[in-house]
Amino acid sequence: YEKIINSYFNQYNNQTFYTGNNLDRFSIVEEKIAKKHNFRLICIPHGLEYGFKFPKVFSGDIFFSTTKNAETYLNQIYSTEKFIFNRVIAEKMFIVKSFNKISDRKIIFFTESREINVNVNIIKELIPLLDKGGLRLCLKLHPKDNLKNYSSFDVDLIDSIEEALINNICFARKSTTLIECIYNNSKAAAILTNSKDICLFHTFPSLQNKEIHVTTNVNELFKWIKINIDRI
Repeated sequence: YEKIINSYFNQYNNQTFYTGNNLDRFSIVEEKIAKKHNFRLICIPHGLEYGFKFPKVFSGDIFFSTTKNAETYLNQIYSTEKFIFNRVIAEKMFIVKSFNKISDRKIIFFTESREINVNVNIIKELIPLLDKGGLRLCLKLHPKDNLKNYSSFDVDLIDSIEEALINNICFARKSTTLIECIYNNSKAAAILTNSKDICLFHTFPSLQNKEIHVTTNVNELFKWIKINIDRI
């Protein structure tokens, strides 16, 4: 990869290179070669920014953070001003096709591909509560998740990310999806039922957003769902 990038940069001078790589080996190569050729490196990151300090700061001369909170926090811990929150760029990153959704709001659980048993336990506890209220649960599976993991549950499957994100009641464990939901006129909640999820959730400054409701048990999650459904 380094040879390819170096060969490509050799064809140009004093340009700007945009990347979605923020802290992996590819981003380190890009930053090294950009400096060699006097390129300006701008990162529009794929995924959320970690809030704990790494030996090496995130790549880029400018790093467009996913939220204002991330901008403030990361500039502080790395003693820099390179982290910038730009709402226009954030909206282009997160807003999907349109808000022109006519159908009723759905209750969407965005699953994770790791610790499938945690997803299963949340669904197992939540479905009886929803059934009593005459409500149905929809799943938007993580790309690396599989429907067979939930074959024992009576749930609806949402294939379209646009349909899942827009104007719904959404919850997840810890995911960029929670930010996307906010930008797409949905209500967002984080359900953190174990110490690992709680710990990891709080390592992402972008998820410390007041618009994301945070709960540690399914009963409280159901109450939040019911309140927001009743407000429609």
